Amino acid sequence: MRHLLPALLALLLAGCGPAPFEVDLQLIFGEFQDPLLGAASIEVDARYPDGDDVSGDLLPSSGEHRIEDLRPGTGVVFDVHVTDTEGRVLALGRSQPVDIDTSGASVGVFVGEADSLARIPEGLALARSWSALAPTPSGRVVVAGGGDNEAEPVTEVEFLGWSADDPLHGVAGMDLPRVGHAAFWIDQDVGGPWAGRVAVIGGSTSTGRADLSGAEAGAVASVSTIDPLEGVAEEDVSSLDAAYVGFGAAWTREGRIALVGGIDETSMYVDELRLLDPADGSETSGHPAWAMEQHTVTPFVVQGDEFLLITGGVTNMGELGDLSFWTGLEDDELDDVDGLELNEPRARHQATALGTREVLITGGAADLDNPEDQGRSLASAEIFDPVLRSVTLLNEEMLVARQRHVAVLIPNDRILICAGEDSTGVALGSCETYDIDTGFFEAFTAGSMLPGGPGVSSTSLPDGRIVFVGGASSLGADRSVYLYTPPSFL
Repeated sequence: MRHLLPALLALLLAGCGPAPFEVDLQLIFGEFQDPLLGAASIEVDARYPDGDDVSGDLLPSSGEHRIEDLRPGTGVVFDVHVTDTEGRVLALGRSQPVDIDTSGASVGVFVGEADSLARIPEGLALARSWSALAPTPSGRVVVAGGGDNEAEPVTEVEFLGWSADDPLHGVAGMDLPRVGHAAFWIDQDVGGPWAGRVAVIGGSTSTGRADLSGAEAGAVASVSTIDPLEGVAEEDVSSLDAAYVGFGAAWTREGRIALVGGIDETSMYVDELRLLDPADGSETSGHPAWAMEQHTVTPFVVQGDEFLLITGGVTNMGELGDLSFWTGLEDDELDDVDGLELNEPRARHQATALGTREVLITGGAADLDNPEDQGRSLASAEIFDPVLRSVTLLNEEMLVARQRHVAVLIPNDRILICAGEDSTGVALGSCETYDIDTGFFEAFTAGSMLPGGPGVSSTSLPDGRIVFVGGASSLGADRSVYLYTPPSFL
């Protein structure tokens, strides 16, 4: 059910022109949520890029209020704080940047209960799993490619954003269908043909298994770009030196994109790390790495220096226990940490930086005789400490054994772990958290994913919210979009 305020919020501009103008503010709540229950007041802040803020309160009973000194402007962001009679925050919302002229504007704000996971009404235009996400400075999230209900890669690109008319909007198409690809926002100051665009890198056009287990031939070397402001996907603008699918990818400290492992166009495992320069599209090879897919590549920080951690994965001989990290500097080689290995070899797991110097490695699959096996889902978790050069198996296990799940850092020193599948391939929708301070896993009761399952994609927004899209189950690919709202905006 979609909850709306009984009336729109009328915002008044005083003293600028012969007549005031109005801004219609529509509050959109998640399915099965009603943050206005118990609300005593709703504070609305209009924040201008020049730093000037205009604030006012909205009475839940009437849904109307007038805010003095609101003025026309470009890139205005509206914040919504719902509080109870004790001043506790019940729910939070933040709009995309909007432009207000003398005729006013129509603004939509998704309002989520604090520290909760909400399913957003309507969802994606196209059901998909294993899509690639890229957040942009404008507030939109670009959703590129993925597998459809027939497990075939798709070309469709969606532009997620919350407006007064539709919380999710905009669909375009790439030059090629893709799965097993990556997407990155390339900042405007980088220069070159990708600047101010989302670059979609590699992937596969194969009509084989879209869950990336033993991906078939069909890897592509194409790099496409997407303009999130115009809402269009552009033609093939560059090409990699080799075609990849199922690789790991992350930014390096030198501003390049590291592509690690994967499978090439001949269905052979890639045994190196390559660097892609977004300024000119050039590629550098020559960093030997383990031949693998379904591994993780995780950026983390130690004493101010950025590193990449590469863990686990699978080859045609089964899952790997290998672990290595890299400084992100082009002239350095990957460090195999003196032969240090995971306590349990695993693939299809997650490795999440804890915000300190450590990385939490959760779940995954073991007992894989070949990459297409389901294997045994793991409940175990390990901590990698790059300073001590150690990897420790935790005494505490996850509440649910999972593989192909998502795990993200959220406020209050916790990791939110959701979805995935069990050892029989049954899709999981439950969520749990890992408390960094106590070292315990606890059930997360403020939201779940239905049907969830494998293939859920996630990305973090600058304000601390986290977007989750898609997934797969026995019913096929999923259209769901979920938004995690933190206890407060960062």
